[in-house]
Amino acid sequence: MAQESILATERGRKKRSLREIADTKHRVSAPAGARSGWAFTAVQPVKVSNGAGTGACAGAPLPVLVSPPDGTGNIGQSCLVMQSSYGDTTVSGGPNNGYWYTTSASPSYNGTATIYQWERVPDLDNASSMFYTEQTGTYNAQTDTTGCINGSNLATQTQRHEIGLAQSNYIESHWGEYQTALNNTSNNFGIIIEAGVGPPSDSQTTFQSGLNTALTNANRTIGTAFNVEPYDPNFNEYDVLLGYVNYAPSYNSCH
Repeated sequence: MAQESILATERGRKKRSLREIADTKHRVSAPAGARSGWAFTAVQPVKVSNGAGTGACAGAPLPVLVSPPDGTGNIGQSCLVMQSSYGDTTVSGGPNNGYWYTTSASPSYNGTATIYQWERVPDLDNASSMFYTEQTGTYNAQTDTTGCINGSNLATQTQRHEIGLAQSNYIESHWGEYQTALNNTSNNFGIIIEAGVGPPSDSQTTFQSGLNTALTNANRTIGTAFNVEPYDPNFNEYDVLLGYVNYAPSYNSCH
């Protein structure tokens, strides 16, 4: 069985497709009790150039972002493509003869692995760009409440919005939401696959259908979590306003 879900986020932009297929392994004796080492872990995020998503993240999921930003689109975007596959067979002999169970689980399908890619406008990677320098950092919660964020903070918080700030701080990010949802044992593809068992009266199709339904439900739960919008990039991870974005071409959005 394999399942693929394409998820791109930012202000409601989302594309999703699902596919399922099953494969069968040779019969072996079923193990007793839960087997360790089956849990899937979140894949690490990979930054790509503007509009340079690969595989299922190419095109609409990671489009070319308007540069310099003019307020009509996103300044960062993420794409998550989840893949999974498993092998199944039946017990041969003994008191559990004929029971269905799973023999393997993988976060890939047909050589294509789960991926997380993200992008941000190239202006935020260039401290000399006009857009970057026009983020003047004049905002002050007491003395200038309409002021601008500074370029460094906007670059940092755009990354935070997409993937988090560091390995120890993924809060208020799309990647963090994906990781948290996957780490929940109720949603973890590997744990769901490991627990898959069916009685001898089930056909292979029936066994796989029940397991595939559980995986599809987990996929949707993770996708929903991933698409929750973290705090905007002009706020920090604790919802503290850092200033307003000064947009091209007039650069008069803030003072």
